[in-house]
Amino acid sequence: MSLKLYQQKYKRDDNLNDNFVDSNGQPVYKVHTPFAIHRITTISKTSHYRPTVSSLSTPSAQGASDEEAEADDVASLDSQRRGRTLSLEERRPRGEEELPTPGQDETTQSHLDNFEYVAQIDWRIVKTAKMRFANGRYSGQDVKVSDMFRKEGWGCWGRHRVFTAEDGKEYKWRMKGSYSELILNDGSKKIIAASRPWKFSMRKPHFEIFPEGLHMIDEIFVTFIFVEELRKTSERAVAAS
Repeated sequence: MSLKLYQQKYKRDDNLNDNFVDSNGQPVYKVHTPFAIHRITTISKTSHYRPTVSSLSTPSAQGASDEEAEADDVASLDSQRRGRTLSLEERRPRGEEELPTPGQDETTQSHLDNFEYVAQIDWRIVKTAKMRFANGRYSGQDVKVSDMFRKEGWGCWGRHRVFTAEDGKEYKWRMKGSYSELILNDGSKKIIAASRPWKFSMRKPHFEIFPEGLHMIDEIFVTFIFVEELRKTSERAVAAS
């Protein structure tokens, strides 16, 4: 059972301004980056979201009861984070204002009106970028990405990024030629999540989180947005040279 997230507007070179929906078209995440020299990306998650069995991709061999049990677990496991939870005032993202989302029907727009702040990525031009999280051990802190990640090995578009997640395990984002892939960094190389561009499927490009990562979907999604932007920036730089 895996969770697939699709960009609602989908622009190949921009995942910093879009809504990400599940297989049923139900909004899950909103990523917004106002145009500015000093960019700050705000990542929010719809407060009501609870994955249903039909929104998850499930192998046919699994029984219906197992499917329902795991669907129930996704939201609860994702909320089991170490560290304190921010107050409502602390949850308010910096430099962010609510912007209307055009072209939505009333049902979809009502979902988009109920997003809760998850994290911010503060892109720095000269200094190292920083991340801010609403929950977990980093809540209420400006964390340098150089402190959160370490570089290890080389991919097609730069160094891979390794981090220790809230579950205490170490994971590695690998920068592949046309996509990013998250693996368990324990020698097993177990794939936890991966982006799926057009070339790998006739279906719409999407980001997929596999069963082993369903307990930490927020953490995976936020780090994916960061790493994928690094990969795409390097890809664009080479194409322009």
